[in-house]
Amino acid sequence: MLPAFAQGAIGIACRVVTIWAFLETLEGSCRTPIAGYASRNENGNCLFRGLVASPDGTHVLETSRIGPYVVEDMMKMSKRCWGGASFLSWTWIFSS
Repeated sequence: MLPAFAQGAIGIACRVVTIWAFLETLEGSCRTPIAGYASRNENGNCLFRGLVASPDGTHVLETSRIGPYVVEDMMKMSKRCWGGASFLSWTWIFSS
């Protein structure tokens, strides 16, 4: 299960920046069903997992990326997960 954003989690600064970059790219807030988690995998790379759900929870889109564990690269990676689309631009998927 991916944790919701800003739920009291304390993490390493670059992981937090990565997650917030994902949320910012989607133009999400604490009221949008968006989740994300960044961690270091066994090879020392960043594993980023992201999730966007429809407001009623019936549709879920998930993504993941692996890249260098470097702040700038991690931010770029998380921003590219949805091609720079905002959360609202994904609502057409949920309504079909």
